[in-house]
Amino acid sequence: MISTPKYFKADDGLELFGILNLPDNYSTEEIIISVHGQASKCTNGREREFSKTFAESGIPYFCFNNRGSEIYTRLKRKVEGKKKSFKYGAMFEKISEAPLDILGAIKFLKKFGFKKFYLMGHSLGCTKILYFYNQLVKSNSPLLKQIKAVILLSPVDIQGYYYAKNPKQAKKSFSLAKKFIKEGKEEELVNSDSGFKIAAKSFVQYFEQEFNVISYNKESNFKYFNQISCPLFIKFGSVNEMIVDSPEKTVELIKEKVANKNLDVGFILGADHSYSEKEKVLAKQILKFIEKNKIRK
Repeated sequence: MISTPKYFKADDGLELFGILNLPDNYSTEEIIISVHGQASKCTNGREREFSKTFAESGIPYFCFNNRGSEIYTRLKRKVEGKKKSFKYGAMFEKISEAPLDILGAIKFLKKFGFKKFYLMGHSLGCTKILYFYNQLVKSNSPLLKQIKAVILLSPVDIQGYYYAKNPKQAKKSFSLAKKFIKEGKEEELVNSDSGFKIAAKSFVQYFEQEFNVISYNKESNFKYFNQISCPLFIKFGSVNEMIVDSPEKTVELIKEKVANKNLDVGFILGADHSYSEKEKVLAKQILKFIEKNKIRK
C-alpha cells in the first residue's frame, strides 16, 4: 500500500489536506471517501486501521481533514488573488458548507481516474454526508449515479443528544446563540456538551430544521435517510454511544422507518462511539456489505 499526503481544494477554493491510500493492486474505478466527525482528523487510529484493511481487499481509501477538523484551525483560500487565512475547526464549522468539502474531494479524486464513490462518514460526518446527498437529490445531480454506497458509522442525533444529556444547558446555549446572531455576533462562543465552546453560528444549526438531519424521534420521517437510493450501511457501538436510546431500540427504529432495500443496520457489541480496538471488526463488516451488494463491478 502507498499512502500519499495530498493537498486539494474544496469547491469554494479552501485548501484541505488528505491522505490517499492506494493498494498495490487496485482498480481505478472505485474508492472509499471518509468524512470524519466533529473535531476529528484524517490521521486518527481508526483511519489508519481502515486504510490497511481496505487495502488488503484492493480498495483505495481517501481520508481528509474537512473544515471541521480539530477544535480550532485556520485554513486558507484565495480572495481577489491573495491567500487569506480563515477560522475553522469544530468551533466554527457550518453543515451548510460540508458539500463544498465533499464535492471538492470527489473532483480531486476524479483526476486519478476514480469513477465510483463509497461515501463513509463517522458521527457528525454522517450528518454532512446526508446533507450533501440531499443537495444532490434536490439538484438532480448526475453525480448521484456515481455514488455506489453510503456508509454511516455512529450517526449522531446531536440535537437529541444535547437535550438528553443536559437540557437546561442546551436551551440556555441555544437562546444565547440566537441572541448573539441577532446582534451580529455570530462568532461569539457558547457552551456545548462537546467538551469545548462553539460559535453561535455553528451551535444554532443543530437546532434548525434544515440541518437537524438525523433525529431518532419516533415521530421522525427519516427523510434524509430515505432519500438514499444506493445501498446503505449503518452501524453503532454499544458502549458510550452518542444516542439517546439503546442501540437495540435505535436499530429497530431505523429498520422500521428506513425503506432502503439494501439496508444493513446494526451495532457492534463492546464498541464505543469511536470503535476503539474494534476498527478491524468494523472494517471487515463494511467489506462484507460491499461484497454482498455486489457493488464492485
